[in-house]
Parts: sequence; C-alpha cells; structure tokens
Amino acid sequence: MIVLGQDEIVCDFVASGFPHIDSFPSHCIGIGVDRGGYLEGGVVIELKTDFDAYVTVYAPIGKIWSRKIVEQVFGFIFKGLGVVRITAEAAKGNKRSRRLIAGLGFRQEGCKRKGYDGKQDKIIYGMTKEECRWIKVK
Repeated sequence: MIVLGQDEIVCDFVASGFPHIDSFPSHCIGIGVDRGGYLEGGVVIELKTDFDAYVTVYAPIGKIWSRKIVEQVFGFIFKGLGVVRITAEAAKGNKRSRRLIAGLGFRQEGCKRKGYDGKQDKIIYGMTKEECRWIKVK
C-alpha cells in the first residue's frame, strides 16, 4: 500500500539507508510502501524545478515494488506533480540500484566523477513523461 502525507517519516526512513545522507530538505515529498503497518520502502521526491524531480529510492528488504505500486509512484510524480522529467542517481559501484533504475526505463545521461560520496562516481539517469511505460500519457 502507498503512504502519502507522511513526508518527514518517509524521508527519514529513506535517508537511513544512505550513509552520506543526513536528511532531505523539508520541501521533499515522501511516498512510503507500507506492508502490515511497517515501512518496507520509500521514495523521496525533490522538485528541483517546476518540470524536473529528483528521486531517491530505498527498499532494504528487496523486491517490494509490485507493478501496481510502480504505476502509482510514476503516476503521482508525472501526473500528480506535473513534472516533465525525473532524474535518478546511483553510485557507479551499486550494480543492484543501477539495474533497478535502468529496468524501470531510465536512460543513462552522464557521470559525475566522485560525485556520489566524494569517493565514488555518480551515474545520472533521466526519464521523460513520454518515455515512461508505467503511465498512459495524455
């Protein structure tokens, strides 16, 4: 089940999964994945402009992303928030996250050298609304 309106709780949960993130800005939006009253995953959305959102995803227990949940998350971001593109980033060495991001349909756009945590390169991905196979574009 998707949880909205608990931004601070979801943002803190997601930040706990990344040693280089202390917290997210207060304007971030959190989408939680709840199973039986416990957060099993979360997505933090930071609107960088009126057309671009950065997402950070954390799911410590593995495969919790059903097709329905993925459709709801992308639908909320693209349709609910009205953004044109989503940016996602991952450490170059984090092959699991990079596979997930690419598998969702993001395209690799670049690399920021030592940009992940001051040690690892950050791989930057993007997806436009028209490229998103999880929603029906109107």
